[in-house]
This record gives sequence, structure tokens and C-alpha cells, in this order.
Amino acid sequence: MKKLLLLIWAFVAVVFAGCSTKPDVPIIQFAQKTVDIGNINKRQTPVAARFSFTNTGGKPLKVINVASDCSCTIASYTKKPVAAGDSGIIEVKVNPKVIHIKGRFERQIVVHSNTEPRLHTLIIKMMVD
Repeated sequence: MKKLLLLIWAFVAVVFAGCSTKPDVPIIQFAQKTVDIGNINKRQTPVAARFSFTNTGGKPLKVINVASDCSCTIASYTKKPVAAGDSGIIEVKVNPKVIHIKGRFERQIVVHSNTEPRLHTLIIKMMVD
């Protein structure tokens, strides 16, 4: 009987030891990875798309860089490490004055962070008049 109880206790200890509430790495979780900024006019001022994220991991998250596939965008982002459970923001301003295309299109934004994987792609959709 004692051996059976010891075996059950050992099994339960192993199961619970493997159950961690947060992984011991940073994890970036975006509220949304695509933002549609709608119709924009070439004569208007820059339009901002905001991407909020949360560190759902167990270590501080660092956004290292945010890059775009177009010179029509300028990104700003949370520069300080984001603690486990905290949130940050990436804001991308689209300048319609330098867009040479009319119609519906999208821009890709690549976020480089200390997570695994290191690169995350965000998308901004728009219609340019």
C-alpha cells in the first residue's frame, strides 16, 4: 500500500513539475496582426496604424527593430523591455504623399524581437485615392 501511495505521489509530482504557468522565455502576442486603415488621400497627413502586443512569456521581451517594405512608412515602438504580463505598442505612420500607387494595396512591417521566432510580420491594408 505504501509503495502504491509513493508511486502515485511521484507521478503527481512529475506531472505538476512540468506544468508551468509561463514559459521561461519571452513570447509576443499581438492583439491583431493586420490593420486596415481604410481610404486615404494622397494629400492628407500621415495616418497611423497601431499594433498592441503583450508579453505572455516569463522573461522580458525586447523589440529590437521594426522595418517596413516601403519608404512611405515610419515606425515607432516600445524601446524599453516589456516585462512578463505587460504590454507595448508599435505605431506605424503611413505617409500618403509618397505613395505612387492608386488603389487597394498593403504594406508589410517586420518586427525583430528576442522571441522565438525572432521575426514577426504585421500588415497594413489601405485604399489610396
